[in-house]
Amino acid sequence: MKVVWISGLIPLPLTAGDRVYSARFAEAVGAAGANVYLLGLSSGDGPDDADSLGSDVILLPVHTAQRGRPRAVVSRLPIVTARCSPRTIRNRMLRLLAEEEPDVVVIDNYAAGWVLRKLACVPESRFKLVYIAHNDEEQVARDIAQAYRGNTLKKLVLAANALKVAHLERKLLHAADLVVTLTGRDAEMFKPRLAGADVLVVPPGFAGERVAARRIDAAVPRRVVMLGSLRWLPKKMNVAAFLTAADAILASAGVELHLVGDVSAAFRAEWEGQLRATRFLGFVEDAEQVMAQARLGLIVEAVGGGFKLKVLDYIFNRLPVAALEGSFEGVPDAIMDHCLLAGDGAELARKIVDVIDDFPRLNAMQEGSFAAASGTFDWSENGRQFLDVLESLAPAGRYRVSSSASSSAPSSAPSSAGS
Repeated sequence: MKVVWISGLIPLPLTAGDRVYSARFAEAVGAAGANVYLLGLSSGDGPDDADSLGSDVILLPVHTAQRGRPRAVVSRLPIVTARCSPRTIRNRMLRLLAEEEPDVVVIDNYAAGWVLRKLACVPESRFKLVYIAHNDEEQVARDIAQAYRGNTLKKLVLAANALKVAHLERKLLHAADLVVTLTGRDAEMFKPRLAGADVLVVPPGFAGERVAARRIDAAVPRRVVMLGSLRWLPKKMNVAAFLTAADAILASAGVELHLVGDVSAAFRAEWEGQLRATRFLGFVEDAEQVMAQARLGLIVEAVGGGFKLKVLDYIFNRLPVAALEGSFEGVPDAIMDHCLLAGDGAELARKIVDVIDDFPRLNAMQEGSFAAASGTFDWSENGRQFLDVLESLAPAGRYRVSSSASSSAPSSAPSSAGS
């Protein structure tokens, strides 16, 4: 099977959860027997070949700058989609489809949703169309606009963008032969918006080393660690809210919080001077060593939806998990039963302080969550299942890019997904 896989940005280097998911999923599909052509704009964050994706994935980065933000804001496409759709990559995609005549075209995330309109330029195409939905983007965009408390003009831009996201996502759901979600909740939410497409839930796999055993004791620093990039607006909003509520509580108890991952200079400058317990470590090469020197792993992403891949890093490195309720979408209850949960940042900080020196409980948490997760989150199985489902679909793709898709869009959305 020949698969043309189109992402907004090439998912390398692996500095964020969405990139890890896309890269490992494409790699798993290639390892399961498909020839995968992965096309996207170069991220500009590092070498595109920094991490191997396996011999069955042909990496096709397009070294063209993203569209400027002002132009993207006034586009009829969502901002991130418009930025990822310069003419160079659109033309490169059309040439690739003509040259390879793929069996399957994958639109990976709504950032690559510009592909849908260009498919109308492909004559007599017979490929199957797959849309990989990293989130229920309509809901996420609406939540972001409602939760944002900053500049009034930016709030208006976010509200308008939410309508564009809803319109494009509904067209993608209408056009696809197969919709892939990371969680069962998203699959259920999408069903009323589908036009007969199959839905496949593909939770993330874990490709790292699974720590065989670990004991947390007084030799481990009284430290909490949080992994993850802080570039996306919802992530910055979530972390800012938690730091406002929790930093002083943690500092008063002598508990450190280390934030590990790429962070914007502006966000760091805004917060660093007013924090007592929290340190920004930035990107680190050896995240496993950082986790080994902590007693808890933190997740505070109530806004933004989706499966948080960092939970797998914590669990399989035997780091107990502390999280805000609502941050665990897609995680089985059998795992959540061994985690520390709270309804808001201040409550979570107090619970962290209560448990930070309780070594029997910390070790029971890490052992219980590890046991509950063992035997699951397997990328190899995900790749095989994906190809099996594609094989079972009708031999000719039935994607539609017609104007009839707009009938499922919110009535206040723009009338076209074009740019």
